[in-house]
Amino acid sequence: MRIARIAGGDVRQRRSFRLLTPVVFVGFSAAALFVAIDGFSNQGVDEVRGGALVMAVGAFCVRITRSRIHLRGRSLVIVNPLFWFDIPYELIYRAEVSSGGSLAVRLKGETEEDDEPFAVGFAGSLLDHYFKTTDRVVREINKAKKSAPKGGEATQSKGFALDVLADFQVACAVLLLLSSLVV
Repeated sequence: MRIARIAGGDVRQRRSFRLLTPVVFVGFSAAALFVAIDGFSNQGVDEVRGGALVMAVGAFCVRITRSRIHLRGRSLVIVNPLFWFDIPYELIYRAEVSSGGSLAVRLKGETEEDDEPFAVGFAGSLLDHYFKTTDRVVREINKAKKSAPKGGEATQSKGFALDVLADFQVACAVLLLLSSLVV
């Protein structure tokens, strides 16, 4: 399993996620720093550890809001909070909207729904029933699948997704936790 920061291709992400990412990052970081500074000034170990916890929760929320897909020349890359999946278009049977409103990428030869890659960034949403974001993405995936070049290596790969913002918050949480040992 590879560790990689996914970039490139045509990126598709919910608009609300694009707007929420900076809000979540700044909001959780500010709250964590406020609590940690209070802990340092009052020599309260629990407050500093609470700041670390708030920062870690913020990192998790940022990873959720950074979920997306990348339409590349030969493959579809699904970036979820922790993992990414690189699926060549040749292995995709079709993309569709599931009964729950989520993006479903059906692979050739897969018989069970559990074997399909799940796209967190396009999981069912109440607002999506109005804006039809998942429907547009499904059309774009199927269009890219039809126009993709044939031949070459068609193997699916998976890895751990690096995210600069979330990983920065995790590093800050670890530093706060370690500094709580000295307070």
